[in-house]
Amino acid sequence: MAVFANCPDFYMPRGIALSDDEIGSVNPAMFDEFFRDELNALSDRDGGIGIHCCAHSEHQWANLAAVRNLRFLNLYQSQPVIDRAYRTFSPFAAHWHGSLVNGVPGPLQHRPAAEYPENARVVITHDAPDEDSARRLAAQLADEYRWD
Repeated sequence: MAVFANCPDFYMPRGIALSDDEIGSVNPAMFDEFFRDELNALSDRDGGIGIHCCAHSEHQWANLAAVRNLRFLNLYQSQPVIDRAYRTFSPFAAHWHGSLVNGVPGPLQHRPAAEYPENARVVITHDAPDEDSARRLAAQLADEYRWD
């Protein structure tokens, strides 16, 4: 079953996608009590899970990393926090992050491929004014990020 998430609007070929901003306002013990079992049950039922969280949730990363079949992570934080997220979650979850600058959400500035962890899977978005420009941009990015 394909899923389109509400925030951001990303596609997952299987699994469930949801927003879980509330985890930022509870401590890790409360995550265990109120969130872990439900997130695991949803992930088990639907074949994986993608989680959006724009709350300050770094204190929950060990708990998020333990959610079964975490396939996708979308955080909105400052660049240093996102850099730590790449290192923490890259072995098992794809990333599509945004930035918070003075509390205002915006696009994350993407860097050269060599600056991401070796095993990172990162969604990179760009706009193009027309199809020809999009094709040129896709070819340039394919070369830079080495995908087929």
